[in-house]
Amino acid sequence: MPTTLTFIGYQNFYLMTSLEAFVMNIETPPTLDWQWEFSESTKCVFYVPDDSVDAYKTATNWSKYASQFKPLSTFSTDFPNG
Repeated sequence: MPTTLTFIGYQNFYLMTSLEAFVMNIETPPTLDWQWEFSESTKCVFYVPDDSVDAYKTATNWSKYASQFKPLSTFSTDFPNG
């Protein structure tokens, strides 16, 4: 996702239930149009800037995925082949 992204519209990723990882190099959590932007059954890991993990965990509509946020610095360890 581009670092200038500030808004994610209604259900853009809702049908991507098999998504394993979602990488965002965006420090300030973008606004989610609705709390069901991603499927509630999604198990994907959200990789965000290390200093922003807590901000995402508590942001409106992102907080429901709080346990799925990881620091971006761990992405290369989790997915060594990118």
